Amino acid sequence: MEDRLLELVDAYLENRLTDPETGELRELLRTSPEARQTFWEYVEQHVLIDDLLAEARGRDLALAEEAAPGSSGVRGCRPVIGDSTPSPQPLSPKGRGASQQSRHLDGGRHFSAWAGALTAVAAGLLLAVGLWWRAPAPEPLAMVRALGGDVQVIDLSGKMVPVTTDAPLAVGQALHVGDEDSQAEVSFADGTQVTLGAGTDLRFPASARKEARRLHLDRGAVQVQAAAPALVVTTDHARITASATRFRLYREATASRVELEEGKVRLESPAGTNAVEVDEGSFAVATAEARPMVPQPLPPSHCRLRHTLLRAGDAVCFSRDGTGLIASHFSRGWKAWDTHDGTLRAAAPGSGQRASGLALTPDGATAVALGNAGTAMLWKIGEPQPVKTRLREKQLRCGAVSADGRWLAQGTGTGEVALWEADPGHGSISLRQSVPLKPSRVVLSCVGPHLAVSRWGGDILVFEAKTGREVGRYKLRRTPAPLALSADGRYLAAYASSDGLVLFDRQADARHTLWPGEVTRVEHVEFSADGRTVLAGLDDGTVRAWATADGRPVLVLDTGHRLVNRVTASADQSLLATVGDNDCVKVWECALR
Repeated sequence: MEDRLLELVDAYLENRLTDPETGELRELLRTSPEARQTFWEYVEQHVLIDDLLAEARGRDLALAEEAAPGSSGVRGCRPVIGDSTPSPQPLSPKGRGASQQSRHLDGGRHFSAWAGALTAVAAGLLLAVGLWWRAPAPEPLAMVRALGGDVQVIDLSGKMVPVTTDAPLAVGQALHVGDEDSQAEVSFADGTQVTLGAGTDLRFPASARKEARRLHLDRGAVQVQAAAPALVVTTDHARITASATRFRLYREATASRVELEEGKVRLESPAGTNAVEVDEGSFAVATAEARPMVPQPLPPSHCRLRHTLLRAGDAVCFSRDGTGLIASHFSRGWKAWDTHDGTLRAAAPGSGQRASGLALTPDGATAVALGNAGTAMLWKIGEPQPVKTRLREKQLRCGAVSADGRWLAQGTGTGEVALWEADPGHGSISLRQSVPLKPSRVVLSCVGPHLAVSRWGGDILVFEAKTGREVGRYKLRRTPAPLALSADGRYLAAYASSDGLVLFDRQADARHTLWPGEVTRVEHVEFSADGRTVLAGLDDGTVRAWATADGRPVLVLDTGHRLVNRVTASADQSLLATVGDNDCVKVWECALR
């Protein structure tokens, strides 16, 4: 559009616009604030440049006159050549210099008159457009329907302004969603809905008419529920044309990934030289390089929602046989549910501390948690109160509980990680080991056990918990969070925005990147009880799982949460529990094997 606008403005300034081109220019000025601004700036620059050129021509003529052969360098006098030359006389007004100066002055007057007329015509054209534009303003392009965290709108000048729910969005604007647990939902008049995840910038069309159904994703991730009319979403790598579909689009630095949940989309390269149809249940990746785009099947979720437990807790775990689900909340307390029918079996009051780790003993009799204020809590299911034991007086920096509830790790700001062993049957907890380092995150395995500690800067150290001996060291470019160890300690999973979700096979000394770090943040990582699967909860509301043997994806589940804070699987992997925003817990029937 910009190139065409400049062509029309050039023709307008040179007085060679045809009637159709005049109508085209008027339409551009009527519908686009950017076009009106460009038009006026271009006209002003044209007048200014011609004015400067006119002044320069005048100076050049004067300098040429002074430097002409026989010139004395004194304007208005004839030079004296020898003794025979008459005395200097004033130049006649009919002389060459006067003629040149007269033409210059006349040209300046003509130019000033022409520039004034041109400016007046331009102002008149814009005024006509302005009077035409006084018609009732059209409906907004879209409306912001839901917000969470830091969301701002970017206007045409590039200024960022905080946006509120039900705020209208106009053509040429962009929506910016911050990087910390933020999200926005945008609704179009035809029913199309676009959900923007954290760290997303989405630009709306520059034209209210021709491009009204075209969006551009600069960064981040969106989930789109497209209505019947064709919707076009572009990135630097791809153009997606959708109609009556539901899909997710992830925009990375070097590639864009589209995942189809319903319907079909057309995926094209920006130049249109490479295109594929992506069907429901498939995904495709478009890269900055000219490589073929090959649709591939998404791993089937085979999940069915069984229960939704509102405001249930911020941490959950299953009993070994999967028939019970335990949830804890710092203020609403402990709750135990029957996973078959969703009935509440037992409850106990809260401790006022968020759980840094939660597990159920193998016999299913006692829940073990470590609070974020350094208190261990043992709750025998059905007892009115949990037993509390203060482990350290200082504030807890990070903590973890092994999946069998036997081991607790406590990292403090004093520069140590304390390892405790619990005896739930007797209600006792004993200090077994202390590792002298300052952690950012700690996790435990059951067998061994092994302790993994991440430090600021990206280092991950693995220790034998009983002896404190270091048995592994790994490195990411930034501080990893979250972190997980498989039950036998063989597999280590760590997420950092610089590296993505990385799986380390400590036995084979191998490393796999399971999910990129540029797009959606991984909120929680956990291994299945047999160590064959690693699960991740993401801040776009999806749960994803991969096979630890080869990094193959085995699950993509859209949970309906705004983001997934925690995810855990029953021992036989037939059930999943997800914790979303507002402490909502969902129980899913799955087939991960």
